[in-house]
Amino acid sequence: MALRLRVFGIALILTGIGSYALWHHWASAHKWEPLSLPVSLSPGVLQRPSFEINTTGTYRVAFASQDGFGHSPDSTEPPYYQYFLPDLGASWSLSRNGQIIARGSGQECDTIGEFKAGTGQYVLEVRLSHNGARFNSLNPRIVVFETGGLEEMAADLGFLARVGPCCAHDVRLRRDDLFGAHTQA
Repeated sequence: MALRLRVFGIALILTGIGSYALWHHWASAHKWEPLSLPVSLSPGVLQRPSFEINTTGTYRVAFASQDGFGHSPDSTEPPYYQYFLPDLGASWSLSRNGQIIARGSGQECDTIGEFKAGTGQYVLEVRLSHNGARFNSLNPRIVVFETGGLEEMAADLGFLARVGPCCAHDVRLRRDDLFGAHTQA
């Protein structure tokens, strides 16, 4: 009985280590933020070089700044807008192989749109019709990041892969409590 429990415990530990290694390899091979480049928020067209998406999913296009975009809101903006960019009159299009596959306009806080994409090379074009140049000193970036839950799922799977060996250790401790630490095979 004790030998079976030992073999079972070792199998659980090896399964945990193996599943963590597989998860780590899978998760590190995926780009969760395939585009993050500095931009100017002056009116005009921002056309970024092509970027690669290697994970099929839902992606968000947004403006980002390391310290946020804190500012005094205009008289037409609600007070909570002090943490977000004002409306920049943004419109965008995403193309693949020269064909537009997604587009949008408008802005919600710092987000200008979302799209679903498969693996491949893409080009993002963003047009700004309102002047946001006062925020250029905050080093704004245009970012595209996975937002459909795949990254969170990958993190959860990694957590489970790391917990496996701990569970096996707990089974062994519980066995020792039940049968005594010196159970003979």
